Amino acid sequence: MQIVSMVLCGFVLDAILGDPPTWPHPVKLMGKLIAILTKVLNRPTYTHGLKKCFGLIIWIIVVGGSFAAVLLIFWAISLITFVPVQAVSAIQFIVGAYLCYTCLSIKGLAVESHKIMASLNAGDLDKARYQVGMIVGRDTQSLSADQICKATIETMG
Repeated sequence: MQIVSMVLCGFVLDAILGDPPTWPHPVKLMGKLIAILTKVLNRPTYTHGLKKCFGLIIWIIVVGGSFAAVLLIFWAISLITFVPVQAVSAIQFIVGAYLCYTCLSIKGLAVESHKIMASLNAGDLDKARYQVGMIVGRDTQSLSADQICKATIETMG
């Protein structure tokens, strides 16, 4: 029941706060890690098979590292002995709700999607390409208006 409550709190926080750009965000850290690993492990001279292998390694590092970080955080909180057990449970709940909140970006994606649609409606395809590039992980320089719409909808889904 506590996990369900954490997730619900995460949804409420996301609906209220969105994703303030100056706040620390675990997904931003994951993105930086992916960029570094991709730069190190993805060379144009590598074969397709080797690139796939390195892609799997990057996935294992990012997903496994994220999972390990969450476990480490909760383990460290459980070691707190100078406060009552109820306070430790409250700290775990708050941290869990925050982590759930950071995994969501419903409000942030909605805001960005509206910006993309406004650019498309204004006929500014270059701006829309740039904006959709901020929420998708693909090259957007040659996307048509229809493809920009599809990419936006896929990301929102």
